[in-house]
Amino acid sequence: MGSLKTGIQHAIEGATWDSHGMVAIVDAPVRAYLETHRTGLPVTAETLCTTSLAVGAGLLAISFVTCTFGVRLTWVGWGACSVAVVWDATTGPARGIACAVTGRAWGIASIFALRGVGTRRG
Repeated sequence: MGSLKTGIQHAIEGATWDSHGMVAIVDAPVRAYLETHRTGLPVTAETLCTTSLAVGAGLLAISFVTCTFGVRLTWVGWGACSVAVVWDATTGPARGIACAVTGRAWGIASIFALRGVGTRRG
């Protein structure tokens, strides 16, 4: 157990959590995708990205608090779209890793968003 804890600690300490590190694996492809596909829309890619982040954060919070089916379903759709955008905007051999990182981040957040799913209420 000690070596697992040490390994996790080294991985977390070695990662950079800014626009040039782990966050950029998801953030950069999303921004690139929105910039490429916003043609004809009267908003900037930055506005689209901020709106997407706000929607995701809102869905996470509302899903955690209310546990309603519609919000949870929308959360799942938002996450799936995020992974699809990262897949489309990432090229070469990094594509699979970028999607895996995105999916895992979404999965960790889903622990909170989908809490109680599958448990019986007595």
